[in-house]
Amino acid sequence: MRLRKNPFYLLEVTPEDSIEKINEAAENKSFIDDKNEQLYEEARLVLSSPSKRIAAEIRYIFSDSSDDGMVSLFYDPSEERISIDDFLRNPYDCFYEDDNRYSCYEELIRGVEWLYLDNYCSDADEDEDSVELDEQDFANFIAVIAEQYSYLLDSDNVKELTNKINVSRSYAGFPLLEDNSNVLVEAIRSLENDLIDAINDMFSRLADDKLIKIFNIVAEDMDKINGDVVKDAINIYAVKFKDLLEKQKDTIIAELDELHEKMNDGMLNQLCNDVRYFDYVAQPIQVYLLLNGQSDLQVESVTVASAVRDFALGIFKNEKNSKVAKELLDLEIELFSELPELFETIKQDRYVVGGLSSCMEAMDRCDNNPKGAVVIISELFGQAEESLSENEIDDDLKEWISDYFAAAMIHCVIAYGNATLDWDECLKVMHRIQQYITDEETQKRYDENLEILQNNNEAGYRKVHYNISPTYSEKPKRSDNHIMPIIGFIGIVALALFIFFNVDSGDKSKTGNTAKPPVTSSQSNKNSATKKSEPKQTESKKANATVPIPKSGVRTGYDNSKQQLAYGGNASITIDNSRNDMPVYVRIWDVYSHTPVRAFYIAKGGMFTAEEMEEGTYEVRYVELYDNNVAPKGSKSQQFDLEDDGYTYSEVTITLYKVANGNMHTSSIPASDI
Repeated sequence: MRLRKNPFYLLEVTPEDSIEKINEAAENKSFIDDKNEQLYEEARLVLSSPSKRIAAEIRYIFSDSSDDGMVSLFYDPSEERISIDDFLRNPYDCFYEDDNRYSCYEELIRGVEWLYLDNYCSDADEDEDSVELDEQDFANFIAVIAEQYSYLLDSDNVKELTNKINVSRSYAGFPLLEDNSNVLVEAIRSLENDLIDAINDMFSRLADDKLIKIFNIVAEDMDKINGDVVKDAINIYAVKFKDLLEKQKDTIIAELDELHEKMNDGMLNQLCNDVRYFDYVAQPIQVYLLLNGQSDLQVESVTVASAVRDFALGIFKNEKNSKVAKELLDLEIELFSELPELFETIKQDRYVVGGLSSCMEAMDRCDNNPKGAVVIISELFGQAEESLSENEIDDDLKEWISDYFAAAMIHCVIAYGNATLDWDECLKVMHRIQQYITDEETQKRYDENLEILQNNNEAGYRKVHYNISPTYSEKPKRSDNHIMPIIGFIGIVALALFIFFNVDSGDKSKTGNTAKPPVTSSQSNKNSATKKSEPKQTESKKANATVPIPKSGVRTGYDNSKQQLAYGGNASITIDNSRNDMPVYVRIWDVYSHTPVRAFYIAKGGMFTAEEMEEGTYEVRYVELYDNNVAPKGSKSQQFDLEDDGYTYSEVTITLYKVANGNMHTSSIPASDI
């Protein structure tokens, strides 16, 4: 019921007026305004009925009734009465009054009227002072309404209202209300319909952008005003903007699909802007559902956040694009805190991507500039400390990242040692790395390499092979409160490290296993304890060797003459031949069944991935392909495991190129055994 339609105000009477005065007022109104005679008659009937008049009584501003019984809403400082029309034109001055004059019912009635306004007058007598209400005004009105409505059924407030009504009825000669009257309580509950009508009217009048801004302002303090009013308003808001959110979601999904095809900075910026706008529109709904423990109902928001997250992780895993991945994950952390479960998962993702990208970038830099590795390792120490100081990350995940940093540092130490032969510095750094190791396998490899470095330092040893593969086959244990997809991602990344083959260049009499430091003079001849031996040379004396010529016309792909097996899993093996100047023929063997399961060619400088591999233990065999009569040599890798438990699966990359410090070693085999 609008204030101007309250029967008391229509007939210009008060709740204290007798039935005779009410009848007289109705007759006078009908005589003066005969076009609305029916309206005045209905008002008279309502006010004449003890039960029906309750709805009008609870919507009456008792605090502003004048002593002489004439209608008045409130007195200004000059004590002149202000009419209903003036009140409707100029409510905002009352909004800032702080004299506690009005009860919660009266504040609610006034607040509902404010929602019907588009502008107000700072001076009721001058139309030119009309000022448009802004978004903050409407947000203030909703806050007042929500706060007062939450008090309506408080026993003290019901008692206060009952007393006011009974005092006026005693003057008017109407039956008094009983304490805690059910009729009165039901009438109070009906005020919610007034609120819904006012909110619907506001939504029908105001522009979409203004409404969205109003409710974003409301969302900022929603924890203080949450209740039935906010629930009604948010329900109306959700219906109003359902189509807009759906359209924005579809736009974002389409942009992600385009970026999958081709990364474009302009499209990426547009995607970020569209995700921000989606969140801006959805924010009031997100906040309300979060406060009421219903975050799982945010279907559109979860869909958008999950799609962006999947894209970020995919571009990092498949294209090693850490910059875009971190940018998108940071954006989601900024926007989607109202999705608590997914938000925690995204924070874990960002932690993993940040740590892995730091390590991968550092290893690449060391490979390109091994003599500068000491500076790079120093940076890794700082990044490790910063990463491990995060307070909101699972301890198990921290341990896993800590081992990853340790493996990357060892990689850089070996690169530096081989480039500079500064074994003393290598040992100093290795001792610092120890503190970051938590995994038994990492510790084992650390110990092996530390021993070799110590022997090198003692013997003046110059060139050695190292077994330092920082590959983990165990995923970190995760608590049940995390979304499962992050476990899959961590499992993938854990096994996505490069595994470098040790391929000897030229003709050697021996290839394969990790080289051991030669026995020193002190071990072989006690009388020569002060002499240090040089590393044994294994280069053969083959004169006039024919230079191999790469076989032409080799195309990368499966060998169609061979059966391809071991399908049905999620794991994969990538053979990277990009650093080799010869094409190769590769076969993947199942170690336990002694069966070749995949066979394929790779052109020189090419790469091939055997996908959908089943879980198992495998080895890779390959042979270089020549166009002249050079006898081909076969090579076989160490055995390695592929894991696939449905959530975690291995993605192994094997790089074929000639290095002195490769982390996976090959052994020579006859070409016929490939």
